[in-house]
Amino acid sequence: MLLKTKLFLSFLLIFIFLLGGCSSSEESSTDTASADSVKNLSSELETSVSQLQGNNDQIQKNIESLESSVSDLSAQVSSLQSMFLQNEDGSAGFATPTPIPIVDFSDFGFTLPFPATVEPIVTGLAGGDASEKSGSLLASSGGVSLLLIWQTLDPPLTPQESVVGGFDILRATTGADFQVLGAGSDALQVDGQVASYGSFAAVDAAGETEAVGVIGGWVCEGSGSSYAMVLTGESLEPVQGSFFYFADAFKCAKS
Repeated sequence: MLLKTKLFLSFLLIFIFLLGGCSSSEESSTDTASADSVKNLSSELETSVSQLQGNNDQIQKNIESLESSVSDLSAQVSSLQSMFLQNEDGSAGFATPTPIPIVDFSDFGFTLPFPATVEPIVTGLAGGDASEKSGSLLASSGGVSLLLIWQTLDPPLTPQESVVGGFDILRATTGADFQVLGAGSDALQVDGQVASYGSFAAVDAAGETEAVGVIGGWVCEGSGSSYAMVLTGESLEPVQGSFFYFADAFKCAKS
């Protein structure tokens, strides 16, 4: 009986030991699973934080882009507002642009007005300096070029001869094959003097106009100087407009 009791107690102790071992194994397994879960959760949190940081960077870039667009728009609005004036009655109207002053060029006896933004270039005809007796003036603005040539000969060149001379210079300086569009005499006056004129055009192989020119010639009786004025450009309308402006504004030297 005592032996049976001892055997029973031994088996009981072994059983309890085995149960304890299983319990420890299960707890260890549970602890391992929990650690893995924590690691996974930490990794997911880090990924989420990284994504949030990326989103914040993109939002910041969008804000900076928006601020730049707003700044550009403000500048455009300010520029547009400068075109309007507020009247006393509260209404608005277009602001009058500041006119460009006109300056008379009169260094060599004759007078020819130019916008203050245009600076004429003056040279002599034979390599020397220009004088009241002879010289050339070159100016350019808005796609139109002006060449004025004056010389004092005895006898003076006729207006027609001045136009022909201007035409020869036009072809020589541009290298273009200009053709006559029209010509006239006794229909134009410059400062009360009878003048002649001619209009010319150069076309390419396809028949497209490359350049146009209008030439005027006259003599100022007081000084006996002959003048040839050559206007050139890519289209006829601005060239003609500039020609008649300068022809109307030119003044001979006062005798």
